Amino acid sequence: MEQQAKSALKTVQATVTDGIKDIIGSGKEDKSNEQDSSSVADEPTSSENNTTKKVSKPRDSGPKQISIREIPMLENVQEVKKIFNRHLHFTVVKDRDIASNRDYYTSTAYTVRDHLVGRWIRTNQYHFENDEKRVYYLSLEFHMGRALSNCLINLGIKNTVDKALCQMGFNIEELEEYESDAALGNGGLGRLAACYLDSMATLGLAGYGYGLRYDYGIFAQRIKDGYQDECPENWLKFANPWEIGRPEHLVPIQFYGNVINDENGKKKWINADIVHAMPYDLPIEIEQNLAVRYLYQNMES
Repeated sequence: MEQQAKSALKTVQATVTDGIKDIIGSGKEDKSNEQDSSSVADEPTSSENNTTKKVSKPRDSGPKQISIREIPMLENVQEVKKIFNRHLHFTVVKDRDIASNRDYYTSTAYTVRDHLVGRWIRTNQYHFENDEKRVYYLSLEFHMGRALSNCLINLGIKNTVDKALCQMGFNIEELEEYESDAALGNGGLGRLAACYLDSMATLGLAGYGYGLRYDYGIFAQRIKDGYQDECPENWLKFANPWEIGRPEHLVPIQFYGNVINDENGKKKWINADIVHAMPYDLPIEIEQNLAVRYLYQNMES
């Protein structure tokens, strides 16, 4: 029975991975034999009072087409250097004369994230088109660890990026030290939650983690005069280049206050302290697997 279960699990994983490979490979097909999904088709018009108006077409309720035709790939050293310099100048908005090592780390992180995000979008499109069931894991902690070193290894591009940075005069180990460890958990619960997400990505499952994005982490612990001294851990002081903010989904959350009966006899919550929570996405990549899961977090502000 155990062998049958393992065999079935491998079959499902292979099917999902092959499917994602197919849609990623579709972006490399000859463009002369396909119509770019990003192009806008001619829309019918109607004439009224010598004026021309566009007639809106009903939205197709069928499967969405792949919106990304070519995924940014860090296939060689020159490509890494090109994307790195683009982010240094146009994302960080600095040049080599004034940039610091932290700026170089940020540029490297955005370079690797470009490689990651394209695969992430394709994974979501594959699950959407196949109408697969989703798995949602809720946890107060997610101890994910540092993202740069994990992504370089899991994406199989560590040697390429290392060589490119070396040619530009940087040491990848030194740049990795500028990444703050995400202070979203510090115990076994957070590590277990992270392992669940890793496992779901490895198996190619449509799984998502939901947690809280703490502005100042759990806390930073120091020993002062022989006693424990707790203080905020400002891990977001220099921002986090790996996460994607979603301000369009901002949600007001009410705390405290009291409940009264209004003129219609219905309960009403008043005198509450309102905190606006903005969600952030954090992609997760697993070695030798095209599937990418993400951690969906709310930030209190």
